Amino acid sequence: MHAQLAALVAELDRATEGFHRLLAELPGDRFATRPSPERWSVAENVAHLNLTAGPYLPAIDDMLAEARRRGRVGAGHRYRKDVVGWLLHRALAPGQGPRAKTSAAFIPESVGSPASLMAEFERLQGELASRVRASDGLAVDRVKMCSSFNARIRYNGYACFAILAQHALRHLHQADGVRRDLAGRA
Repeated sequence: MHAQLAALVAELDRATEGFHRLLAELPGDRFATRPSPERWSVAENVAHLNLTAGPYLPAIDDMLAEARRRGRVGAGHRYRKDVVGWLLHRALAPGQGPRAKTSAAFIPESVGSPASLMAEFERLQGELASRVRASDGLAVDRVKMCSSFNARIRYNGYACFAILAQHALRHLHQADGVRRDLAGRA
């Protein structure tokens, strides 16, 4: 697999492992506890990522189909984010940039049990990683797609993968802050 794509799969895996670590460190009731009314719990961060990943999968499948139609790229191909994708990826860096409000469709209304929440997260992260692997050798940086957050925002497929991985790591960073805050109260 291309090194840039393998790095994205590693980021998705790191997010999954990080949330599993938080689940192991926090008893079930603390996993769903908000440190303050305006901040999400660890469980809400996971639920948000689940709500986010689901709508992207069909769009990614369409993007991959278009990339397949365009043909393969050479072994020396370097994947690049377009300008919009680069800006979004940079803004989503863990601990960077302002907190942004998300649209109502991506705000978790309930989280369910920690085990079921994490099983769904692991499944969706695996689906995303599978699609990153499937893009190996395809010109996914030459195919545009719409953001599931805002249809007016378009970026290339490689940027989409990078944004989703960065988004997961950003929420892992936020969730780890929640863990620290809750541990400080114990």
